[in-house]
Amino acid sequence: MAFKALHWDSSQQLKLSRDEVLNAFHSSVIVTFIQISMLLVVGNVIFGIDHISIVMPDSITTLALRFVCTVLMHLQVEGDIRQGLRMMKYLPNHAEDFSAPGNAFAVGFMQSMVGIFTELSCILYLGSINAEIDVIIRFIALGSIAKVDDFYYNALPGENRVLGKVKELSVKVHRRHFRDPEYKVAERTCGYFFTRFIYKTMRIFYSSFIFYFFPYFTLVAPYLFRAVDN
Repeated sequence: MAFKALHWDSSQQLKLSRDEVLNAFHSSVIVTFIQISMLLVVGNVIFGIDHISIVMPDSITTLALRFVCTVLMHLQVEGDIRQGLRMMKYLPNHAEDFSAPGNAFAVGFMQSMVGIFTELSCILYLGSINAEIDVIIRFIALGSIAKVDDFYYNALPGENRVLGKVKELSVKVHRRHFRDPEYKVAERTCGYFFTRFIYKTMRIFYSSFIFYFFPYFTLVAPYLFRAVDN
């Protein structure tokens, strides 16, 4: 919602004022702050003074529940991670289309990082539990953190949710344009290279590990932590 509000064409279609655009961005920051705060609480439980230990599952049932819950969490947050990456990819080549390009890039970055850290918290926290019912309860609680933005969006009045109905932003700059000497590509500034570097780094990590193998980390984590303890 905030990403489209910062887009010139989308905001003009809906005749949004500057205050409404800023409110949309501020709302995304507040929601992200709430999610990060909740994840920090979970992180403090895992790595704090009275930290918990990642333990080996005491039964096949516990192992299966940990893995199934992690896969369900992956399915829940993977779309948010991918959407954030799409925003981060779109912005560097279309920076002139946004009233605040840095803010728009931050929206995509925040969405991706919250999704990654939520799934990582799920893997580590569930890895410390051997009671089957507790695994399910903790999974539901952690899944709610990933959906805070959806809770906030659904709570908005109907007239404030019209941005979600704006058509998808069309990509105007493709790879073929950079190869065409007659096509005038926008100047590549330091901001372009910086945002492109962040996007490419996260994209490589997403494509090589997160998308396919992240849920399987829940099977390996107990062995890694035991090796570290030894």
